[in-house]
Amino acid sequence: MEKKIIFGTLAGAITSFCLGGLVFGFLLKDMMAEWMTAFQGCAHTDPPMVPILLANIVISLLLALYLHQSSVTTFMGGLKAGGLFFLLLQLWFDLWMFASFTGMTNKLMAIDTVSNTILGAITGGVVGWVFGKVQNN
Repeated sequence: MEKKIIFGTLAGAITSFCLGGLVFGFLLKDMMAEWMTAFQGCAHTDPPMVPILLANIVISLLLALYLHQSSVTTFMGGLKAGGLFFLLLQLWFDLWMFASFTGMTNKLMAIDTVSNTILGAITGGVVGWVFGKVQNN
């Protein structure tokens, strides 16, 4: 595997893990409490961190592969491509959740889609920036 993909994945995972904690654990803490109430029958009150970390690694690898295939090597290129990537991914997921669970409201769906798109765009920007800095030798 190319160094760019490895370093981009690591940078993306760290970025998305930290930003996710900031966004969902601090800025949207009240919304998350509302969401946990709506999904109380199937949601962890204390989410396990290892699966969250692994999920961030997996999505960052998928993003890094996409950005590498798209020849992104700048923060702005990664921001744009990552934003589109996460917008489509999150729309798919939230529409599926909305269709499947009564706890997913229009408000929660909109907040989740927007917040994850912003988080994904910034993560994409970091991955794109790393790609521009790492030389494959």
